[in-house]
Amino acid sequence: RFVGLDGARWASILVHTPGTARLAHVTLEGGGGGDFEEASTLSGWGDGEDGSDPVVYVDHVTISGSLGTGAWMHRGGAFIEGSRDLTIRGSGNDDAPWPMEIEEHGVSSIPTGSYVGNKKDAILLDPKGGSAAGSGLLEDAVIHARGVPYQVGREKDSRLRIGGR
Repeated sequence: RFVGLDGARWASILVHTPGTARLAHVTLEGGGGGDFEEASTLSGWGDGEDGSDPVVYVDHVTISGSLGTGAWMHRGGAFIEGSRDLTIRGSGNDDAPWPMEIEEHGVSSIPTGSYVGNKKDAILLDPKGGSAAGSGLLEDAVIHARGVPYQVGREKDSRLRIGGR
């Protein structure tokens, strides 16, 4: 179990490609106290190039009480194939209310699990596109039912573009 010193809020676990992390049978509690990363507890960063970068493997992992987003997968960051049973609960604030934020390239990698009991019970699917103007989702993807709706983008007119180049 990961907790802050004497019950204080701690920042996050940040995994940046080319590094990877494998987490199993662990609880991350009370994170999100850093100044960046959407006040997330688990943050996975890709290289920012086109497509996804699997950087984090989870197996029976619980994120509880994150100040902001529980898991933030950014710059193409994604979960490693086979990830499963991720629970995010009691997380979120007004600026980052979702249990998870992930860009469209990593959508297929969202693990099975539970994403309810947060400030907003929806997964933010952030449509970043690719390096070429007008591009969207640049790889085959499956959007799995994970028990909560997907919210496409932060703005009212956000859209998910598939296959544009």
